Amino acid sequence: VYKRQPLRRLTEYRNKAGDVSSVVAVDDLTNMKLEAGKVKEARGKEIEYVREMGVYDNIPRHQAVRNGWKIIKTRWIDINKGDDLNPNYRSRMVGKEFNNDVMEGLFAGTPPLEAFKYLIHEAATVRATEPIVSKVLMINDVSRAFFEAPAARNICVEIQKEDLTDADRRHDKVGRLRMSLYGTRDAAMNWQEEVAREMIKAGFQRSRYNPCLYFHAGRNLRTFLHGDDFATVGTMNDVQWLKGVLEKRFEIKTECVSPAAAGVGGSGVGTPSGPS
Repeated sequence: VYKRQPLRRLTEYRNKAGDVSSVVAVDDLTNMKLEAGKVKEARGKEIEYVREMGVYDNIPRHQAVRNGWKIIKTRWIDINKGDDLNPNYRSRMVGKEFNNDVMEGLFAGTPPLEAFKYLIHEAATVRATEPIVSKVLMINDVSRAFFEAPAARNICVEIQKEDLTDADRRHDKVGRLRMSLYGTRDAAMNWQEEVAREMIKAGFQRSRYNPCLYFHAGRNLRTFLHGDDFATVGTMNDVQWLKGVLEKRFEIKTECVSPAAAGVGGSGVGTPSGPS
C-alpha cells in the first residue's frame, strides 16, 4: 500500500540542470501550504533577532567535541498566526534535545488555575478602603522570551543554513549557546529564574508555594507568570510602573482589562497609559 510521505516544511524542487524549479512551504500546526517567499522572510527576521541577541557563538565543531559538549540538531517551526486574508508569518528556530539521559535541576513550575481565578477575583473586588473601579488587570506578552535567559550549561547546536557563512561551512562550525533556545531541556527553567532575578530586583517577593507567583508589598501588586505571559492586578499607576520595569528588560506587548474603562463607556481594554 502506497503511503504519501509528509511534506518537508520548506522544500526546494530542482530540475535536471540543478536549478530550483519550485519551492513548497507547509504550516507546522495546520499542515496547510504557505507562501515560500514569506516563510523565507520570516526565517530571515528570526536570524536577525538571533544575531542581535547573541544567542550563540560560532565555534569549530572539533572544539565542542574536544570539550565533551553536547551538539544537538535544530529545525524550523513555520506558522501563519493570521489567516489567508491577513497573514502573519512567524518562524522560530528550535533545538531538538531529547530526554535521553538523567539531568538534575530541570524543574520549571506551572501556575495553578486557581491563581489566575484569584487575580480575576481580586481585580473585581473593591474593599472599603479602595476607590470604586480602581483596579486593573494587566497582561504582558514577552517576545522570544527564552532568548532573554542566559544558558546555564555548555551545549551546542547545529546552525541552520540561513545563518551559515561560507567560512562557517569551511571550518565546520556549530553554535555554542549563550542564551536559552526553545527545544532545549532547561530553557523554561532558565527563563523562570531570569524573571525571578528581575522581579526580586524590582522589590517583589517570590511565592514559596509556587515559583510562578509574585507579590509586591509596597505597591500591593500580585503577578502571575505563565510561560512568556505576565498577568498582574493593581491600580493603574502601579501596573504602569511595572510595565516600565518590564520594558526596560524585555520586549513586551501589553493589554489592560479595567473596570474603570468600562465604567466611563470604554471597552474595558486598553494599555497602562490609560483606558481605551
